[in-house]
Amino acid sequence: MRRITWRHGAMLCVILALAGCAGNPKTLFPLETPPYESVILPLPVTVPNNFFYQIPPVVLKNIQRGSPSSLMQAVMQLRKVSGKYTESEKILLSVCSGIMGLAYPTENLGIKVPEVTTPNPYTGAIMSVYSGIYDSSTGNFDFLTLTLPSLILLTSSTRTSYYDQAEDALLKALEMEKESVLVNYLLGILYRKRGDTNRALVYLTAAHRLDQETRETSIALAVLYAQTRDGGAAETIALKMLETSPNYPDALELCADIYHERGDVQRTTEFVDRILHILPGSGKYTLLRAQLSLDAGDYIRTVSLLDNYTRHNSGSRDYLLLRATVQRDWFKDNAAAIALMEQALALYPEDEKVILQAAQFAAGITAAVTNDEIPGTIRGKSAGNFAEQVLGMNPHSFPALAIAADEAFAHRDWQGAYDYTGRVIDLEVATPRILEIHVSACLELGRIDEARALAEDFYRAQPAADEAIRSYLRLLTVTTRREEAMRVIQEALPDARAGRKSFLYLQMSLLETRDGEKIECLRKSLTANPRNTDTLLEFYRYYFAHSDLRKANFYLKQIISIVPKDEYIQRLNSELEQMMR
Repeated sequence: MRRITWRHGAMLCVILALAGCAGNPKTLFPLETPPYESVILPLPVTVPNNFFYQIPPVVLKNIQRGSPSSLMQAVMQLRKVSGKYTESEKILLSVCSGIMGLAYPTENLGIKVPEVTTPNPYTGAIMSVYSGIYDSSTGNFDFLTLTLPSLILLTSSTRTSYYDQAEDALLKALEMEKESVLVNYLLGILYRKRGDTNRALVYLTAAHRLDQETRETSIALAVLYAQTRDGGAAETIALKMLETSPNYPDALELCADIYHERGDVQRTTEFVDRILHILPGSGKYTLLRAQLSLDAGDYIRTVSLLDNYTRHNSGSRDYLLLRATVQRDWFKDNAAAIALMEQALALYPEDEKVILQAAQFAAGITAAVTNDEIPGTIRGKSAGNFAEQVLGMNPHSFPALAIAADEAFAHRDWQGAYDYTGRVIDLEVATPRILEIHVSACLELGRIDEARALAEDFYRAQPAADEAIRSYLRLLTVTTRREEAMRVIQEALPDARAGRKSFLYLQMSLLETRDGEKIECLRKSLTANPRNTDTLLEFYRYYFAHSDLRKANFYLKQIISIVPKDEYIQRLNSELEQMMR
């Protein structure tokens, strides 16, 4: 078999290079990476091991260090006023330009790179990267042939087959130049792509330590810190970057994300506004600003931001959810809100955020859609159905547990309410409402000791909270501690608002044994809140117990007019109607 010589290889590479550059002979590297998948090139292109023997070692050292400043130093050391360069100098200038464009796109060499006509593995590797290919044909005989193919890590995420080869080559290159910012950076990116966070931190930290002025390596480390929940370290790096580059979008976006996750509304708003000032078409941060405005109750600005979003972007999940909330809360158009939620559910049927908002909407559907005030349905599903779907994905979702507990409580499913609230209490995130439901469920299920321990601690800790007062009074009523219950009621009555006053008089009626005083307390309760279904139900029970079915029916019908789909009330009504026939 005839042996392929360097000359034959060189001729072949010239043909390939000319073919690749035919579209634009003045441009060495294309501006954008075509969407090709990374593959391994089979044909080797080699050069003599002493190809750069005429280049001063300090120039090669600066290129191997591979930071923006060292690359610029190398370029200045190579630059000639005459513009006449040796082929090796042209190759190194092209290599510096390629590294800068791929690894540090925010930097600029500021020179026109001379055209390279000689086929070589250095510019060939960079051209391969721009074509979406990991070039394994470089020969791996020096620092640059080991390093340059791995620049694809910064442009391609479609294939992983070259990762082992890239790792082996980069580790060898690092042995040659331990102070290389570029190699440490590429290794950090490689391990991050592999999901090896600890190793990624080691190498990205090294790259940052070697050159803290490089934006790309600094932001890569900061983002990795944020992903590992070390927001403080990420924040420190990002703010430091903004001192010298106040409009650097990546650092602004990272700060906005950190403060948003931290719940710092003021700082989040500050950085989102800075982002939108330089990137007014940013869909992500337009929607985040809309969410912040909505949370602040600024509906006019929210609507304006959502309208602006649609000028630059098509409808997305977060857009649909925000627009649905505005339709419900600002325009009071429940039908339009539910239509948007149905659209979101159709587009994102397995999305936890969408399903959770559907649960919240279903729990709050009112007369405009369903002619009642109890939890309704969206696409045939109730709030509880949606909550269960979320819990199937995330068993520890507090919002879903809270919704499921509320729905179970509304349907007098005491065991269900007890189970859901118990799971929230175990997570140590219980709200006053959750504690109140749990106490009520315990009392209904006969778990008196558990109810006593929780209600007493709750009332002791928050004696002015409505939920704590209601929980404690229900306990006192069930355990017939009349004197203590009356003391609590008398203390709470003077400054009580209508809702609390109605509840206090209801509890007082339950403590009364004399009919006249009981009826008087119930009337005061109903005067304070004519739609208190618990009071109306107590009236029904009183007259039913006294065989006055006409009055019992009167109060039961009032409850039905408020909550026509309450299954328990419907059953009582059916039984009463049979008795009255």
